[in-house]
Amino acid sequence: APLLGRAAAEVAAMAQRVGEVEAMVRRSSWDEALEHATWLAREYPHHRQLRALRLAALLALQRSGEAHQLCEELAEAHPDAADVLCARLELLLRHEGVETALAHAALNRPPPGAADREQFDELLVYLQTVDKTLSRA
Repeated sequence: APLLGRAAAEVAAMAQRVGEVEAMVRRSSWDEALEHATWLAREYPHHRQLRALRLAALLALQRSGEAHQLCEELAEAHPDAADVLCARLELLLRHEGVETALAHAALNRPPPGAADREQFDELLVYLQTVDKTLSRA
């Protein structure tokens, strides 16, 4: 039972820390959010929400090289993670255009039922809409 109590306390502490980083993101305190999310990721390297917060901060700070490197590292560890795929698509859209992003999306869909799959699907619809709009222009 003492071990269970310690584990529950650790989960509560982790949730509180992640909540603090989310509050930094809501305030657009991107540098601070990135610093804290990176620090917490050392303790919780597989935490999905921390991955998303780190990537969001890097993208908001326009640190594309670091975001790309983080995406590569995360894709190795979590190849089906929709949040990582979304960040990669956003980077591709910004730097290589909508066609490249769509081609990557077609080859790298997260499996049905994956966490954040809905986010991926929404981004895909956005990319398709941009592509149609550009083709008409």
